[in-house]
Amino acid sequence: MSLRSRTPILASLVLVLGLGLAACGGGIGQDDVDAIRNQLEVVEQRLDDVEGMLATALTELEGNGVDIVDEAQQELVDTRAMLADVLAELEPPPPPPPAADPGMPGPGTTPDAPAF
Repeated sequence: MSLRSRTPILASLVLVLGLGLAACGGGIGQDDVDAIRNQLEVVEQRLDDVEGMLATALTELEGNGVDIVDEAQQELVDTRAMLADVLAELEPPPPPPPAADPGMPGPGTTPDAPAF
């Protein structure tokens, strides 16, 4: 399978994963999220390896080979962006702000002065 056919397949899988997670609406457990995050980190490491191989090939190639390597590097950039989007979707939501105590004055207000 050529690089040109693998990259769209990988990109499609990442996109489907992201859409599937969005559709779940948080219906998956934290263990599943952690497992998916770990798998995506392995994919990122593999992309790093491919990027290194492309950099090596670029120094050894001339002519049309340079164009192919440039195209492959752009595909890596696009795939990394998709992975980053999916990883961002897997991040837990920020905790809600603490609830205000109804007996305490709000921020920027001063308590009423005692009446004498």
